[in-house]
Amino acid sequence: MTKLAAATVIAATLLCPLQARAAISRSDIFHGSAGALFTLGGDLWTEPDHPSWFAMDGVPFGDTAGGLGVGGGFFFQARFVKWIGLEIGFLFEHDHQWYDIEYNGGAANLRYHIRYALVRIPILVQVVFNTPSMRIALGFGPEFAVSRNNRDDVTVESGAVPDVESIKRLFDTRTQNDVMICAAIGFSFKVWRFSIPFDIRYSYNATQPKGYEQRLGLTTATTGITASQSMDLRLMTGLAYDF
Repeated sequence: MTKLAAATVIAATLLCPLQARAAISRSDIFHGSAGALFTLGGDLWTEPDHPSWFAMDGVPFGDTAGGLGVGGGFFFQARFVKWIGLEIGFLFEHDHQWYDIEYNGGAANLRYHIRYALVRIPILVQVVFNTPSMRIALGFGPEFAVSRNNRDDVTVESGAVPDVESIKRLFDTRTQNDVMICAAIGFSFKVWRFSIPFDIRYSYNATQPKGYEQRLGLTTATTGITASQSMDLRLMTGLAYDF
C-alpha cells in the first residue's frame, strides 16, 4: 500500500508540470481584442492625368485638392501565437473635399464641395510585438471603400457671381467603390482587461481612375466628379476588450 501511494505521488508530481505547460501553451495560441474606434484624418485628391493640349484651368478638381474625413466604427483583432495578427474593421466615415477656382478673371472665388458617406472595411495582416504595458502592431492589407449619399455644392467665397445656381447645375458627383491599399502602425495600451488603441493608417486608392475623362466625367453639359480620394492619412483611437 505504501509503495502504491508513493508511486501515485511521484506520477502526480511528474504530470502536474506537464499539464500546466499544456494549459499555458494552449492559452498562448490565441488571443483577441474587440472594440470601437474613432477616426479623423486628411484626404488628398491628386491631379488627374490629361494631355498637354487640354486646358484644366477652370475645371473643378482638375488639379490637386484636399479634404477631411471623420467617423468611427468597430474592429476585431485576432492574435495567433502572440505575434501574428489579423484585424478586420467596419468603419463609417463622412468625407468632405473642396477645390477653389477663380471666376471671371479673378472677380470672384468659387469653392466646389464634394461630401459623401464612406463605408470602409479594412482587412489587415499584422506582426504584433508584446510588452507588459502595450502591444505594437504593424499591419498591411486591402481596404474596401464604398461611397454613398454623395452631395455637391458650389459656394461663393469672395466677390460676386450673378447666377451661382446655374453654375451649381453644371456640377455633379457620382459614387464610386474602391479598393485601397492600407499600411498601419498601432499602439494598444493595456489597462486591466481593456486596451486603448492608437493607430496611424495610410491608404492609397488602387482603383481610382487616373485619366481626367474617367475621374471628372466631363460631358458637354456637366462635370461629374467621382466621390473618392486618391489617398488619405488617418488617426484612430478608441477602447477595446481583450480576451
